[in-house]
Amino acid sequence: MGGSLCELDEPGVIELLAEHTLILYIQTTTREEEETLIRRAQSDPKPLYFRPAFLAEHLPVYMQEKGVDYVAQIEPDDFARWIFPRLFHSRIPRYEAIAGPHGYTVTSREVSQVNDEQDFLALVEDAIARKG
Repeated sequence: MGGSLCELDEPGVIELLAEHTLILYIQTTTREEEETLIRRAQSDPKPLYFRPAFLAEHLPVYMQEKGVDYVAQIEPDDFARWIFPRLFHSRIPRYEAIAGPHGYTVTSREVSQVNDEQDFLALVEDAIARKG
């Protein structure tokens, strides 16, 4: 599941995904892991999807901090770098709410140990067994 899927408020989407796919939440376990993930996202910004309310809350703050008068003046990569840490932290409860009833949780430390298909399958088996 891509991280942005948790932003969709469309009824039934998560249930449909859970019915046809395996949802894995990759949970960071340390502040250092969070910071590494955030730095990686900031070094190579990708398009992000936000809930309209999240964007409405944060866009004016960004514009004020950066001295931007019009949205058209915003440099997209700069905005993505600025907003990603806020977006990441706002998504954690959403990820947990999805993984609880519909998926499985693995840690970023566990994922870092995956080297091949066999390791991945073992990781998934362990996650399923833990939820058991």
